[in-house]
Amino acid sequence: MRKYEHIFFDLDRTLWNFDANSSATLLELIDHFKLSKVIADRHKWLSSYVRHNIRVWSLYENRQISKPDLRLERFRLLLSDFNIQDESLVMALSDYYLANAPLKPALMPYAKEILDYLNNKYKLYILSNGFYETQIQKLKSGGILAYFNKIFTSDTLHVAKPQRKIYQEALKSVNARKDKSVFIGDNLENDVIGPGKFGMDQIWYNHDGIISEVEATYQIKSLEEIKGIL
Repeated sequence: MRKYEHIFFDLDRTLWNFDANSSATLLELIDHFKLSKVIADRHKWLSSYVRHNIRVWSLYENRQISKPDLRLERFRLLLSDFNIQDESLVMALSDYYLANAPLKPALMPYAKEILDYLNNKYKLYILSNGFYETQIQKLKSGGILAYFNKIFTSDTLHVAKPQRKIYQEALKSVNARKDKSVFIGDNLENDVIGPGKFGMDQIWYNHDGIISEVEATYQIKSLEEIKGIL
């Protein structure tokens, strides 16, 4: 008998290739809004966005800023790194990014293959801190929405990973037991420590080779390795 029946996946950087899709969209912004004269260093443009995005998402997850503020503040900070103070441009960049990034189809290596492998063997779910409408579009763009029985996001559950309540609410919603469920994701805090404290097994997709004293139930460097676990 299989140990698990329910598999909860993170989405960004676990199945949907956030870094590739986000970077492609951010570079489009420079050309679409004719910013090449003021943004000559495209590497700085990308790295600055990543830095600010991580910070404002942390604020959002800790309920220190709202969803609309998150979406604007990361671009406000990004433009300030290039000495640009233009609120109308902030809003335009944010709108373009939100409309176009989720349309990008790139998936993490072996994402489709592992979903094919798990499909019909387990009940599959998404549990993400992303916004519901955005995550649904990403799943559609990547061609993987049909694999999942239910999509859970922090804005619909009104609580974010790694808070205990989000895992509790998701499992309760599908009548899943902790000991019959496993969480798969790349984020150490949200996808390993959070589920672990809740009492749920985890498969840490450590594609960045992070060294940590935290011991996940399982650790993999490639999604393909899941076949040796499940």
